[in-house]
Order: sequence, then C-alpha cells, then structure tokens
Amino acid sequence: MQESRRYFLPKGAQNGDFQGADGVRLRMRAWPAPTQGHKARGTLFLVPGRTEYMERYAEVIADFLEKGFAVAILDMRNHGLSGRPLANRQAHFVADFAPMADDVARFVAQGAALDLPRPFTLLGHSMGGHVALRAVHDHPQLARSVEKLVLCAPMLRICFSPLPLWLVRGLVALAGALGFWERYALGQGDWAGGKARARLMRLLTSDAQRFAVEDWQVAQNPDLKLGGVTWGWLRAALNSCDLLAQKGYAEAITVPTRFILAGSDRVVDNHASRAFAARMPHADVVELPNSRHEPMREVDAIRDGFFKAVEDFAG
Repeated sequence: MQESRRYFLPKGAQNGDFQGADGVRLRMRAWPAPTQGHKARGTLFLVPGRTEYMERYAEVIADFLEKGFAVAILDMRNHGLSGRPLANRQAHFVADFAPMADDVARFVAQGAALDLPRPFTLLGHSMGGHVALRAVHDHPQLARSVEKLVLCAPMLRICFSPLPLWLVRGLVALAGALGFWERYALGQGDWAGGKARARLMRLLTSDAQRFAVEDWQVAQNPDLKLGGVTWGWLRAALNSCDLLAQKGYAEAITVPTRFILAGSDRVVDNHASRAFAARMPHADVVELPNSRHEPMREVDAIRDGFFKAVEDFAG
C-alpha cells in the first residue's frame, strides 16, 4: 500500500550501529541503492533535526531510493533509539554541540566501512544542518570524504520571537547560576499532544496527513518521543551559533554546499542562512516559496521542489 511507505522504514536496511567517542550508542541504518543494473547515484547521509528519528524519514528514504541513491541515516544522540543521558528520556540535554559533530564524522566513516557507493552527500535538516556544518569544519577527514553538503532549513540562528535574543541570553545565564542546566527551559516540557501539536504543525508543515504520521509512530513506540529543550541545550545551541558566526568559520568550509530554505520558516532565521552562505567559497541557495520549516514533510508540490534541488546538486 502506497501510504505505508510513510509509516515504516523500507526493508533491506543494514545495521550500522556504532559508538560515539564517549561510548554513547548511536543507531544507524543504511540501504543500498536499488539500481536494477544501473550504477548508483551515490549515497545520501541524512542528519535529522531536533526531535526527529529515522522512522520519521521513512517516506523520504523510500523516495531517494527510488531515485537511485543509497541512503544512510542516524538517530542523533538524545534522539530516537540512540543513547540519552538523563533519567527523563524526553528532556533534551547537551552540554556542547561538538560531540554531535564528531558523531556525524563517525557516521560517514561507518558508511564508508559498509562500502556504500560514492559520491557521498551529507544532508542535514535544521539542527542536523547546523551539526553537519560543524562536522565538516571541525573534522578535516570528513571534509575530504564527502563531495557535497546539502543544508535544509539549517539552524544558523533560532527564531525566539516574541522574545528578544538579549532576554533569552539573560534567562540562560540566570538558569545556569541556579544550576538548572538539566531542567526544561521556560515553556518547555515532555512530548505533548492535542492543541500543542496543532500549534506545532502550523510551524512545521501544511500537510496534516504527513504530520499525523509521527503521532501514530510514537504511539506504537513511545521511546521515540522527545520533549522540549533544557537550559543546557539552549546554552549549547547559542554558543554553537555564535561560533559559526565568527569571522573565518564559514570561509574555511570548502565542501560545495547547497542551502535549501523554507520560504515561510518561523523556526530558524533565513537571513542568517543567506549571510552564512554568502561567506562560503562554494555555496548557493535555493528557496522553496510557501514551505514551512520541514520541506520534506510538506505537500507534494513543495516536496517535489526539495527533491529537485537535491538531485540537481548531488547528481
């Protein structure tokens, strides 16, 4: 049934689970390209965004496989069925983004060890796009291993509206002084349904049916749920955004890069992404008009534009 491809990962995946530098278990799956005698178009390494897990990408993976790509995907630390550090599995805590960048470098190395076909394209969404940038900048061996980088609605600056950034920074500093790093930030909490989901959908996608797939998936396996961010995550995210904004950071990333921006994004700041792309030696920008923050879960017309932007760039 055509609809089932949205709910279930494609069959035939290789288990590529590995450990991070600190021993955390990281869940990885990879699918060879169904080439039917034709040469594979290469491998797409998918780095999901915050709260995402690989089952959420089931339809995306199936689409890329049909287009002749091999696909690998990672459950980021603190996400999906990868390791989580806190007793409350739903509270999203990290002290620093650097370990996630190292995880991505190991992820691609694991894909090479599985003999996935080249060329390699690293595709990160939202927080995953941010971490992908950190990874290719901070790990020269990764920059040499991947031929292309695609950033979908990357998190270069977070939209905190209506709160000004200076106030957010002040609240983070206060929370730190109180030792609240592992507590939920203001307005955050465990995974919530009902009206909270309706509000979230208005930020993420205009396709209600695709959005509802996640509700079904987490009902089947509640361990996939991730709630809001902690003060520690917020501190780490702000610090990492500040790092990327430093002079010389973008300029040092030489991997050819395509930014795919959601024209109606209210989660991340497109101006920051455009400014970052302009500083890179080999980057261009494609904008998808009317798309909310998640083009891959949008209506078909917007998704078609996303896939075209990836295919035209990745080959």
